[in-house]
Amino acid sequence: MHRIKHKHINYSKQYLEVAMCHISQRNCDDMKIEEVIKPPTPQQQRIKSLQLQKDNVAKQLKAERDRQKIAKAQQTINSVKLG
Repeated sequence: MHRIKHKHINYSKQYLEVAMCHISQRNCDDMKIEEVIKPPTPQQQRIKSLQLQKDNVAKQLKAERDRQKIAKAQQTINSVKLG
């Protein structure tokens, strides 16, 4: 079995002292659960799913419009260079 060096024991003791000063009985008494989260109903899940789909489609639409604008701008730049 390995011997633990004295300085490592001191570091462990210091760490425990610091950790324990943050966790005290007073702090534990102050902690309360504010609300219990109930699982969403099937209707709420459906609405959330549809909203997520709507947001994703809106992002895709914006990305496609931006892509088309960039392609048109690049085409314009290339036509100016050639002309």
